Amino acid sequence: DPLTLSERDGLRFAIQNCWNMGMLTVEASQMTVSVGFSLSPSGVPDRDSLRIAGYRGGSEAGAQQAFDVARRAILLCGQAGFDLPASKYGRWRDVVVDFRPDGIEIPQ
Repeated sequence: DPLTLSERDGLRFAIQNCWNMGMLTVEASQMTVSVGFSLSPSGVPDRDSLRIAGYRGGSEAGAQQAFDVARRAILLCGQAGFDLPASKYGRWRDVVVDFRPDGIEIPQ
């Protein structure tokens, strides 16, 4: 089964709590950066798997700066493991999160 809206929202809110837009440059704050990563069965992000999955609305340098801030948010808020249903591990083992000017979104 796919993640429910409330399960995706739980992950989104958890990451958003650590997303510090004040650390972004003007350009980075106005663009969308998609960050892909893998999670352990306990919901802890694999730091070596974090990568830019795509970006739009700015330069590669802006995307890299936004990625650096997003990476910190994911690792900081995920250090104890995100609260996700173990029975759906196959669905959330690999995720992509969009960091946008208007907030964070987790596409289906």
